[in-house]
Amino acid sequence: LTAPRCADFSKLAEIHNLHGKLVRGAANLAQDVGVRAMVVFTRTGRMARNAAWMRPLDTPVYAFTNNPVLCRQITLLWGVMPVLMDFDDDPNHTVRDASNVLLKRGLVEHGSPVLFVTEATIRGKRVETLQLEDIG
Repeated sequence: LTAPRCADFSKLAEIHNLHGKLVRGAANLAQDVGVRAMVVFTRTGRMARNAAWMRPLDTPVYAFTNNPVLCRQITLLWGVMPVLMDFDDDPNHTVRDASNVLLKRGLVEHGSPVLFVTEATIRGKRVETLQLEDIG
């Protein structure tokens, strides 16, 4: 019998919203794959709050936001490190820019697997994704 590798907060929660379920799935995937970081993008703080609650035990969680006030508020969430960055209209560019920030700050190494949890509006439709990438 081995000890669980994730914080397992998600198992205690009754999750009724899509964002919570998406982040719970991301946390489980992060543990299974052994990513070096989990990144969420947030404009309201909702993804960051869910990430704090569902966070994997041994994986750093970074919450990227384009809002300076929200960035300061995210500092209060346990286990989530806020990063202030402008968002691009193209979600792929935003992921690329976040990857570059992580590399430049030395938070991950070149070639590290990183899991990105995104919510974007594409052609007027909201799309949530999990993207697993070896960055750099």
